[in-house]
Parts: sequence; structure tokens; C-alpha cells
Amino acid sequence: MPKFAIAIAILLVSARASAESRALCGGAASVTRDTASSPWSLAVGGAQTLLGAGDLELRAVGPLVLLRGAEDPSGPGWSAVVRCGPGPVARVAEGRERWVGEDVGQRRREALSVATVAGVERVLRVTYDEGRRLCGVGYAVAETAWFDPATSRWVEARVSLGGALPRAEDEASVTAARDASGLVAPVALRGYQDATGREAVAVGPRLDQDGARGVALGAGSVISFELPVGVGLEGVDLGLQRAGGDPLRLAVFTEPGSGPRDATVGSTALAEGRGVVRLAWPGVEAARCVALRFGSAVTLSRLALRTSLDADGPRAFERLAQEASTPQGEGALRLLLSLGPEALAALRARVPEMPTPARRRALRLLAGHRDPETLALMVAALANDETRDAALAALQAAGPQAVTALGASLGENPAAAGALAVLHAPIEARAMALLRGLSTDDAAWRATRGALERVLPGLVTTPHFEAWLAALPSDDPRAETRGLRVAAESLTPGTASTPTLGQRALRYFTQEAAFEMRYRALAALPFSPDGVTRLQALVTDDDDDDLRAEAARVLGRSGAGDAALLRALGADPVPRVRAAAAAALAGRAGATAGLVEALGRDRWPSTRVAAASALAGASGAASGLLGALSDRNVGVVRAALHALGQTPGPEVTGRLVAWAEDGRHNPELRRDAVDAAGNHCDASALGPLERLLESTSDPSLPPYELEVGEAALAAIARIDVARARAWIARNGSNAAAASAVERSSRRACAVR
Repeated sequence: MPKFAIAIAILLVSARASAESRALCGGAASVTRDTASSPWSLAVGGAQTLLGAGDLELRAVGPLVLLRGAEDPSGPGWSAVVRCGPGPVARVAEGRERWVGEDVGQRRREALSVATVAGVERVLRVTYDEGRRLCGVGYAVAETAWFDPATSRWVEARVSLGGALPRAEDEASVTAARDASGLVAPVALRGYQDATGREAVAVGPRLDQDGARGVALGAGSVISFELPVGVGLEGVDLGLQRAGGDPLRLAVFTEPGSGPRDATVGSTALAEGRGVVRLAWPGVEAARCVALRFGSAVTLSRLALRTSLDADGPRAFERLAQEASTPQGEGALRLLLSLGPEALAALRARVPEMPTPARRRALRLLAGHRDPETLALMVAALANDETRDAALAALQAAGPQAVTALGASLGENPAAAGALAVLHAPIEARAMALLRGLSTDDAAWRATRGALERVLPGLVTTPHFEAWLAALPSDDPRAETRGLRVAAESLTPGTASTPTLGQRALRYFTQEAAFEMRYRALAALPFSPDGVTRLQALVTDDDDDDLRAEAARVLGRSGAGDAALLRALGADPVPRVRAAAAAALAGRAGATAGLVEALGRDRWPSTRVAAASALAGASGAASGLLGALSDRNVGVVRAALHALGQTPGPEVTGRLVAWAEDGRHNPELRRDAVDAAGNHCDASALGPLERLLESTSDPSLPPYELEVGEAALAAIARIDVARARAWIARNGSNAAAASAVERSSRRACAVR
């Protein structure tokens, strides 16, 4: 035979050997593999689609054909579904058994398989969640659905798959997601039985310690528990109840481990239903987690893990507490918190010595513990700036017990008052707890007063306020007057249901009392008619200058006593009393004349400043305030300018701008005058303000002159923002000026 004929024969044989084809749907479609390169392609309607590599499994499911490619070392597994029957052949689904997504731990993967759903064999699509791993048995299922050939839609499936899926990993994941949902999968270790034989803490809120109730689990259910740190795992105790007489088969998984350990519980052990079944195996060193897979339906009423810690006793707790101080100590902390009172005591003893990050972590994990010793630890941590936030967060979860612990520590730890102010607890309980702070030293009282100032305004609108007043300690004058003052400052005089407040304060003025008691009690006098009368007498007749000044301030809050205040303003020999009287008369229509007179004649600047401020917005006060612009005291002029910005009068705006244009005046005061003119929103001021802006916007001017120009530009922007923008465009001002204009335009004057 010629050589070229031999070569052709070899090529033909090779071509026949390099291709493998499998028919689908009666030959209407086929899957072909090129055995030389190992890819599979699906021919549907003449199109060739690459599917994967490796061996191919075909399975008919009614009018569907499932193709599964085995796992291949060079790439992910795959699966696809082809629909046969009348009409054209079509591929309806394809799944890749690989994780899809960017972030590890948040990815998902899909797999197609076959399962029996309601007695009918179906193609099932299972989606796994990488963030939920079940110990030793794979990943939890996020979604399951079966394909309906009649509608070509996926239908959500809520089924226990039993042994239908080809791998135990898939089976365990699906059943755990369905049958054990609402239990604890996965959860941290919550209890065990130690060497003293104490009862284990039950796992999960739906498991009772006494085994009286339980959770029903279907066949194939998986419960997975994480052990926060590696411990030797020796066994598990189960409280089980099961209908029927067949033995119960269990598979126990651990990580690390060498595959599942199978166990069978005979019917005798389950006869009573509430008995405890103890499973044991050789110790697993440094186990991280354990999972149980139930081969048949069962009711679980109790679960406890037996670990190597049981034999070590307190030494194990101390070792774990020491481990908790390390940067990787969160697992040790979680385990300690699950091991009972002795472990918790070991942790409490260690926390103060921990580095700050470990202390914060421990406090965060202690959240919700309500025993007095742990609460005291949290309260003590409030005194440290670095652990205060973590301690407060832990106390927030403790409820009413935290209120009691914080109240008891007010004298030693002023930070406790601040915690009470923001604690998530009933306001009446927090206010009552803060009563303890009334009797503390000055430093602790200052913190308590700040907390009461935040709490009491919300309490006065409730029926509990009178009870709080009644609880003020009447046998301790310092504590009582502190409470009366802070309560009075939290109220508006005349508030209903508070007559007892004024009556209790009045007692300190009908009998001998120390100065500090009377001074504090003054604030509560306006809440009683007799107290208002006493206040008016105090303003004019008391021998103590400080009491007269304080009485004037309090009388101003009450809205009464005009005559007494005017008399003090004009005749009291002490300047601070006159100034207090002037400030108290602010906003009172009948006091304008007296205030104007004090502004023009009082020899003491502080009184004139108080009078000018009190005249702000008063009708008929414009002339007196304009006259004060010639005062020799800078403070008086500044107060008059600020008041003129709120005071009506036809001549006010023009006088303010003219005053600002006078370069002989203090530049800071000229800027205040421009601001006041802008507050009047008078369009007639635009021209003068623009002239002032032209003369004070040269970059060569000193900064204090440029500030006057900036104020003029801002005033123009308030009155007419378009005019300010036009000026900027015309003069080429910098970006800072343009930004200032836009800021001022947000406070633009209302259109008139």
C-alpha cells in the first residue's frame, strides 16, 4: 500500500476515535465531545454551545433531560437542562457549580439536580450561600426551586430532599435551611455539662431546660454549632422524643474531623420521650464546630456538648480568660460567656487588667448580662474615656437592672449620671434613680444636674412628675433645694399640676435658712402665687445683693412684677441688681420708657448693656438705641447695634448705614452696623451699601476694612441677591466672595 494511503487511513481512524456523541430527545438534539480536547458541546437547533469537560451524566425527567458534568480538576462542574417534547428542542437552564460574586463570604453558587417533589420527580435548582457554612456538611441553602415544564417557570420549593441529591453536602445544606430554620443553625456553644454534674444550659430560645417542650425536626435536618475556640470535644447529650419504634440514626460532623461519626439510638432509649441520650466518642482536639444530622423525624428538647473543659474546672476558665486578652480572643470570650457563673466570674476578674481593645470587646460581649457584679463592672468602665462607649452599649441591653446599678454609683462615678440620661429605660425610672445624685458632692452633683436637665423636661408631661417631687428628700435641705431648682428650670412658670413645687420652696423663706438654700429655692417660687409675692419683695427689700439679683432673674422668667423690677432698675445701688432687673424686663411693653432712661442715664456700663439688649424689638425704642451709638463704652454700642437690627423705625436703616460709612468708628462695630442694616431688609439701603462696598473692597486695605466690605456684600445679597451677583460679575471678585454671596442668599429677605 502506498505511504500516502496508509497516512489517510490513520487520519480516518483518528477522526473516528476523537469524537463521542450522545443523542437526546429521540435524536432531535445531541451532546458531542471531542475526546482530543475534552470539551462537551450541546447541539440544539443547529447551535453549538460549550458546556464543560469531564464525564457526562444524562438523566431523563419527564419531558426534560438533565446533563451533569463531573467535577474537573481544570474547571468548575456544570449542569444543564434540555426540554424535549412537542415543538423545538430548547435548553431551559444551566447551572455552574462555582461561587459567583466579588467578595469571599458573600458569594453564591447554583447547582441543578433531580429530586422527588410531592411524589413527582422534578429538576431542582439549589442556590447556596457562602456566608452560612454548616460544620462539616457544606453550605446552607439560600433558595430552592423546581422547574415546571408546563409553564417554563421556576417554582419555589419547600421540601426536605432526604437522599435525593447526589452529595451529602447538598442534602445536609438544603434540609438545614428548611427544617431547622428558626432554631439555631449555626449558633455559638450555649451550654455543656461540667464535672460537678450541673444541668447544661439549653440551646436556643425554643428549647426548655426541663425538656418539657422541644423543636420538631424533619428527616435529614442538620443543626450546626460553632465552638468559638478550639476545645477537645468528647460527646453530646440529647433530649429526644420520637414517634414510632424504629431506631434513630444520627451522623455527627466535626471540624477538624475525619468524616461523619454515625450513631444509632435504639427505640428503648427513646421510649420515655424525655430522657437524655448520651453519645460519646474519642476526644477531638481543637474542634471548631459540631453538626448533627438526623436520619428521621425527631423532637429535640435539650442539647449539651461535653468538652475537655469539663475536667479542667476553674483552671480552664482562667486559661480562657487569659486567652481573651489576646488580639484573637473573641472566641475565648464567647466560650467563657457560655460556661456558667464560674467562668463569668473568671472573666470579670480579668477584664480590668485587659488591654483597652480587649476590654472594649469584653464589654460588648457582656451586653445583656444583668447580674449585679457584671453590671458593676460595666458601670466602672464608664469612668474610662476609652471604654465608656462600649460600657454604655452593654448597659443599654441590661434594662431596669442597669438603672438600679447606675443610680447606686452616682456618688462614686459621676459618669453614671450621663449614662442614665441616655439609657433606653422608662423615663420615670431614670429620674427616680437620679434622685440619689442630689446628695452627692459638688462634682457628682454637676453631672447629675446635667442629666436631670435632659430627663425632667420629658417627665413633666407625665403623671410621674408629682411623684418625683414628692420623693425629694425633705430632711436634707441641700438635696431638696437642688431638686427644686433643677425642676423649676425645666418648667415654664404657670405649668399645671406643680403648685407643690412653689410651696416647698416657700418654706425656706418663712423660716431661718442658710443663704445657699434660699438662693437655690428662689427658682421655684414663681410656681406659687405666694411665691411670686415673696419674689417681688425680695427684689426690692432683701439685704443680700446676690439674692436680689437672682430674684430679679427669676421674676423675669415668671412674667410678673413689672413695678418691682422697674423700681430696682432705677433705684438699686448695686449695678448687677440693676442689670438683672433690666434683663428681666426684656419684651415687656410697659418697661420701654424705664429701659430707655436706664440706657441713657445709668452710670454703670453693664446696666446700659443689659438695657440696650432688653430693648431689642421694642416699639418706640429706636430713638433711645440710636442715641446710645454715641456711648463711650464699646460694649454698650455693640449691644445697641444688635438691638437696632431687630427694632422697627423708619430712620433706623439709614442711620445704621451712615454710621458704618464713618471711618472714625471702630471697624468691628461698623461691621455690626452693616449686619444690623441688612436685617431690616430695606431696599433703600442698597445704594449706600454698594457705595460702602466699593470703598472697602480694595485688596490693599487692611483686613479689618475688608471685613466691613464683606459684611456689606452679604447684606446686599440678603436684600437683593441678583444685585450682589451682578456686582461680583462686574468687578471680577474671587471665588470666596461668590461663595459668601450664595451663603447669604440662603437667608434672603422675604419678598415684600
